[in-house]
Amino acid sequence: MDSYIVEVIDELNESCVIINYADTIQELVDNIVCMEGFKFIKRIRRQSDDKEIRLTKDKIDLEELRLLRSLIDDEIELRNTLTNQEEDKTIQWEKLDKK
Repeated sequence: MDSYIVEVIDELNESCVIINYADTIQELVDNIVCMEGFKFIKRIRRQSDDKEIRLTKDKIDLEELRLLRSLIDDEIELRNTLTNQEEDKTIQWEKLDKK
């Protein structure tokens, strides 16, 4: 398990820095999705090697991910999926169609 320093934007649009622990980047993002009060992830840095994790966008929209996560019924399968991902994959997601 690694520790990560994460810059997030809270509900007041203020930047905050938090530390979180996860086995993969995907699990880390899911951990933060589950934390109320944050709107965006701006930066992620792994503490063990000081590696900046490259995001595909300027910021990760946590509200979109919360909506998607609410559709998941099987928490055990989700955990298994999140912790078995390769570390070097870039974090990506499609924008939801808003109808």
